[in-house]
Amino acid sequence: MTSVGWSNKGGHLAVGTDNGNTEIWDINHGKVIRTLGDHHGRISSIAWNGSTLSTGSRDRMILSRDLRMKQSITHKHIGHKQEICGLKWSFDG
Repeated sequence: MTSVGWSNKGGHLAVGTDNGNTEIWDINHGKVIRTLGDHHGRISSIAWNGSTLSTGSRDRMILSRDLRMKQSITHKHIGHKQEICGLKWSFDG
């Protein structure tokens, strides 16, 4: 476990791992409901904005996903020179 982030409504927890995966946990049922790949390094930061989950990684990318969609990646931000150490959505989204 390399990062964690609670959803805005509190029922889900995103857990970043050192192998580049992000697990979405249903806290009420105590199980992983989805595993997201596509990063090539540890997940170092997580930020929720409603159904959108953004993850930053040692691979220097930020991926934003709409978790309502099967093919969830909506934005891929590349070009950072170092690991993404922190993410935060603005209060108004």
